Amino acid sequence: MKTILVPLDFSDNSIKALDFAAYLVKETRNKLLLMHAYQSQGIFRTLQNVMSIENATNKKLQKLSDELIRLKNISCSYLSVFGSAIQAIVETVDKRNISLVVMGTKGADGLKEMFVGSNTSNVIGKTTCPVLVVPENYEFKEIKKITFATKYHTGDALSARRIMDLGKILEAKIEVIHFVEGDIIEKRDSEEMDNFKNLVLEGKIDDVRVFFKVDKGAPLQRLNDMVKNKETDLLVLSTKKRDFLKKLMEKSVSLKMTNHIMKVPIKVFHYDNEAKALEEQRILSEEHDED
Repeated sequence: MKTILVPLDFSDNSIKALDFAAYLVKETRNKLLLMHAYQSQGIFRTLQNVMSIENATNKKLQKLSDELIRLKNISCSYLSVFGSAIQAIVETVDKRNISLVVMGTKGADGLKEMFVGSNTSNVIGKTTCPVLVVPENYEFKEIKKITFATKYHTGDALSARRIMDLGKILEAKIEVIHFVEGDIIEKRDSEEMDNFKNLVLEGKIDDVRVFFKVDKGAPLQRLNDMVKNKETDLLVLSTKKRDFLKKLMEKSVSLKMTNHIMKVPIKVFHYDNEAKALEEQRILSEEHDED
């Protein structure tokens, strides 16, 4: 059983992320861990003051946890941590073997917040597990179509398999897509996708509706159009820390081109971490074959 971590500051945004995480936990039969990081400022940072904040925090967390257990019938626990939110998240991911962090983001600049200079971007950059971001204006719906935008990184093959696992549980259609920035899809573009497809399907999963596609256009604009046209319920991206979309954002991509993207949850994998995990799986498989 895997554990999904939800960092909470008790804002509407974090509660919305919690609701989505609870949905995932119930569907996947995993565990939910709620966490709040707290600090005591300046001259008021006495032991008594810290304990008072911790007690108040634990009461809030316990109330949320009890409600989720009662209403959703899921496994849920909580912890409060003294210190900065980012440090607490990173350390909790490592200590508790967290499989996914689900957190909220807010505002019209939500996409920039994910990848440029914010708590959200720092979590994406520093954690070793995938991060799923739930936008402020997201209206909940069941996940029936998942779109994974790939650049054919080696680790993307494992990410695609993980998405297929989720798709099987949710009974969702999966589209693995690569964007070509130009007017023509060359033969080599299709061949690259075929090679990637073969790599992904080495770990074939039955009963999964997965499709592989090459499309034309600027990635962010095309993804934005897909969300606008209600062609996907969950976007999945692969990035080396957070450089992929950060570079795109630095190309002066207008918010009008991306204003619909932040209307669905976005899951971000680190392709370096995925490539390492894929290699470890390969070694274990070879050792098993030798035995």
